[in-house]
Amino acid sequence: VKRRKLNLTVKHVQRIENRCSPILEAIGRRPIQELRAPDFLAVLRVIEIRSPDVAHRVCSDFSQMYNFAGADGKVTSNPLLLLKNALIPVIGGHRLAVTEPQEVFKLLKSIHDDEKSNVIVKLYMRLLPHLFTRPGELRLATWDCINWDKKTWEFAMPKMRNKINKDLIVPLTPTVINMLLELKEITGHTPNLFTSLPDKKVISDGAAKKVFVRIGWADRHVSHGWRATARTIIAEVFDCREELIELQLGHIVKGNNGESYNRAKFIRQRTEMMHRWSDYLDEGVLSVV
Repeated sequence: VKRRKLNLTVKHVQRIENRCSPILEAIGRRPIQELRAPDFLAVLRVIEIRSPDVAHRVCSDFSQMYNFAGADGKVTSNPLLLLKNALIPVIGGHRLAVTEPQEVFKLLKSIHDDEKSNVIVKLYMRLLPHLFTRPGELRLATWDCINWDKKTWEFAMPKMRNKINKDLIVPLTPTVINMLLELKEITGHTPNLFTSLPDKKVISDGAAKKVFVRIGWADRHVSHGWRATARTIIAEVFDCREELIELQLGHIVKGNNGESYNRAKFIRQRTEMMHRWSDYLDEGVLSVV
């Protein structure tokens, strides 16, 4: 990390240090020449329960460390190279996502029935499948972006900051509004929807991961996976037009002439689609025995 700091932002360096900390705590001050592949694998197995992707990144981070050490003559081999096929594969960079309807319903019921989750975190995890925005967009949402009269949530997408059509309009279904009203009773006096009380800080991006681990779904689904879930099922079950789904996902969609669709368009059609999706999830959960 120290060698790479000149080419990385402070935030990026901090992320690397945070994800590598479990390994560093486990190996302590042992010389790297004495470390073997099993020393790393034991901790990586724990990490991959939470996130196979993070486990692969940590493996890569330490592999680079050994490459640097090898260039300096401090080691003659890299034990991390032996672990490439020992970890759960992350195919094509896609996040874990359940896309089979009955499995989706079971997962939703597991979240709903979880009695150990903080009520704010639980509402976040229940809302995300209905809205299928990027997890960070919902986690950082503010009350002033909720239009109760129009029943919409409109916000500027951070990842589209330098692009046109950066504002996303999300129609709010009756189920979503009921959950928002429940949440408003708790955090309505703060700027953000998902304010952790009493410290008044936004819930962490790791809060949902801990729940997935506890309820036994961490190896099959992550928060970002709801986008793939919705994209797959809405297209297959509802037979909706692809551009409507892509617009609702916040993707740039171009017309036949190359121009980008205005995100304010197709509100009626997208509202209908979101209502059908929300009802579909509600009915599906009720069908789980």
